[in-house]
Amino acid sequence: MTSQFNRGMVGMLVLGAIASPFAAFAQTTTNTRLPRNNFCTRLAADSQKLLNGFDPKMDGRTEKRAENEKTRLDKLAGLRTGWDNKRKENRDTNTTKRDTRFAALMQKADTDAKKAAVTAFETAVNAAVAKRIAAVDAAVQAHRDGVDNLVKTKFTSLDSGAATLKSTIDAAIAKAKTDCANNVAPQTVRANLIAAAKAAQTIFKQNRSDAEIKTQLQALNATRKSAVDAAMAQFKTDMEAATAALKAAFGTN
Repeated sequence: MTSQFNRGMVGMLVLGAIASPFAAFAQTTTNTRLPRNNFCTRLAADSQKLLNGFDPKMDGRTEKRAENEKTRLDKLAGLRTGWDNKRKENRDTNTTKRDTRFAALMQKADTDAKKAAVTAFETAVNAAVAKRIAAVDAAVQAHRDGVDNLVKTKFTSLDSGAATLKSTIDAAIAKAKTDCANNVAPQTVRANLIAAAKAAQTIFKQNRSDAEIKTQLQALNATRKSAVDAAMAQFKTDMEAATAALKAAFGTN
């Protein structure tokens, strides 16, 4: 399940769209043949070029992000259907085996007391199985709900991070224009703007890290395992009690 949040899904989801305008902007501001003291003169055209490159790409990435989220959840749903079908198949097989065993025990019961014991045993076993199934299914469903929430939260976080990144860059450009209007040295304005853009992009990269979601997923896995283990332990206890009662009725050890 960890691979559900690998860098291919998360890392390239938004960053690829954002990196290009920034890279173009950095190249425009660092590799131009014009003297750096003309930076303020070029700022209006350069900043608009940056934003023109940013917005359309983000619109496309937002649509792609929605498609990616749906694809991820649909894939999970498909996998779960397969797991559910397999689990049902195994349960049906086990039910058939139990019924066969109950019938065999009833044939061996040569007194009314033994027949009553077999009936009681069947009732106890079926109740233990039903209890185990309910507990396991509840644990599985809780885990699935948690995973779905992680997926949705991750994509929502990417949306928020991209919006924050854009607003931060917008603010940095606005400040650069104000600095130019206030006759701050063009070299300083340029350096500050590039530094702000790089810092914003660094924060965006850090916030899209998978570390937190992996920790949350591990916690969900641990909770499910604990619940399933408890269900199996209770089932074992119930079966031991039912078997002991049956053996006592049949006079066996």
